[in-house]
Parts: sequence; C-alpha cells; structure tokens
Amino acid sequence: RSASAIARDRRVREVFPDGVVWVRLGHAPDLRALLEHLYFQFGGNQPVPTVRDGCAFLASVSRDRAVLLILDNAWEREDVETFNVLGPLSRLLITTQDVGLLRAIGSSSQAVELLTEEEALRLLATSAGSPIENLPAEAQLVLEESGRLPLAIALAGSLVARGLRWQGVLDQFRNVRLERVCERHPAEDHHASVWRAIDVSVAAIPTNERSRFRELSVFPKGVLVPEAAVRTLWSQTGRLDPWETEELLTTLTERSLLQLTSHAANQQISRHFSMHDLITHRLDLRVRGTVSRPLAHGTKRRVLS
Repeated sequence: RSASAIARDRRVREVFPDGVVWVRLGHAPDLRALLEHLYFQFGGNQPVPTVRDGCAFLASVSRDRAVLLILDNAWEREDVETFNVLGPLSRLLITTQDVGLLRAIGSSSQAVELLTEEEALRLLATSAGSPIENLPAEAQLVLEESGRLPLAIALAGSLVARGLRWQGVLDQFRNVRLERVCERHPAEDHHASVWRAIDVSVAAIPTNERSRFRELSVFPKGVLVPEAAVRTLWSQTGRLDPWETEELLTTLTERSLLQLTSHAANQQISRHFSMHDLITHRLDLRVRGTVSRPLAHGTKRRVLS
C-alpha cells in the first residue's frame, strides 16, 4: 500500500486520533522551518530559532499525543532522526527510494511493488477524473506503456485531466517526450513527475558513481545484464574492483534505479541487473542527447550472455 492510502485509511486514523501529518523532506530540506510548521500545527505559539529548539519544542507538545508522522521522500539519516522525538503513542512512516537509509536507522521496510492491473486502472481513472467504465481503449495502452509504475500512471492521468487527448498522452509515452509536458497538477500534491523522481535519484549519487550508472546505457534495452559484464565495463572506465562493482550495483538497487535478480545454474549463483524502460529512456535523453526508439509492443526481456 502507498503512504497516501495509509494516511486516508479510516482504521489508521482511529489508531492515531491526534492526526496524520505529512512532512515532505527531499534533498537539503529546511529542517528548522519544517519543525516550526509542525510545532505550530500541534498548537505551539512561539518561533523556532534553531533545529535543536524545534526538536525540543516538538517533543514537548507531542509527548502525550497519538500521531502518525509521515516523512516523505527522505534521503538522509540525520533528517529522519530530527523528527524522531515524538511521544510513545506516535509513530513514524518513512517513504524513501533508498532502502539503505531504512537499514541504517534500524527500521523495518515494505517495498511498494508494481500495481496490479486493477489497481493501475483505478489510479489512472482517478488521476484522469473519469469513471473507470468511461475510460477509452487508449487508456489500456497507456497502462501498458507506463509499466504500471504509480508515478507514470498518475502523470498520464493528470495530463488527461488537464485536457490532453488520450491518444496524445499515449503518443508522449511511446515517443518518450513526457518531459515536454511537465506535470503541473498531479492527482495528489505529493506526486512528482516520473522524470523528476528519476532525476532526483540520480542526483543523489556521488559524481563518480553517477558516471558509472550512466555508462550502463551502453547495454541493450530489455535485457538482463550479467554482473560480470558490468564488472568488465567498470574495471575499464572507473577502475573498480569486483567488490566495488558489487557494492555500487547494490547501492543503485537500493536507490530504485536498478533491479537485481539472482540465477542459480550449475550449483552457482549469478546476478543480473535490469533497468526499467522509463529509466533507460531518461538516460538516453541525459547521456546521449537523443531519443532512442522505444521497444515494440510484446518485446520480451532477454538475458545477455
């Protein structure tokens, strides 16, 4: 379930009668301002001069309250721990693209999987402001092009809600030109465009590692690439040893930029990586400055030997 669905759940609100509060962090958040705003929401009545003061004030006003505090789009451990001052009746729910962050703070994690076809159709209809039964045939094709990624579906629906034709939105997906129709009115105000989400993930990687990630665009689309092939590439371009390659691939997976799978053969385990088409297309735009031809419908994922 998504954080927004949890926040709206009646049973959740019954467990946290003092409120469900959403704080959007992102990169380099103004922690003092966020703490002050949260403090005022809880009835505080004085300015918050420093982050340390904000933590103390927030701890004081929330001591006996039952609040669910959602920290959205967290990237740094320090940012999360700044808000971990609520009373024993309250809880933190953290959304992040960096699974390593959750491990660092000792938090349990729940991966948000791709939507089912029914869930994807419902989200598309809601984002487009249309009953499901009124969706045209092009809507199903849009779902296929989106890969059932929630951000992509919400973006597509919001474009329709703004007045774009379904066929036009479908053409944007097929021609990888969504960045030309920037999302101004998402279905929910905490949704960013799928492009912006990808760019933020990439920007969070150190410069040298970012270069290694962009080099993965040399591999064919729609394939499972053996770790050994990446090891060979990065040993030449970045002089990474096998352990450094394994570590970086794991980091990119934690940032939701890659998917790693393991295959057992001849009593040995081999790892392969894959990249969602939307991320691959974004690399095309950023690295090559061109738009690659999209995969044809029905193209199957292959394994690169």
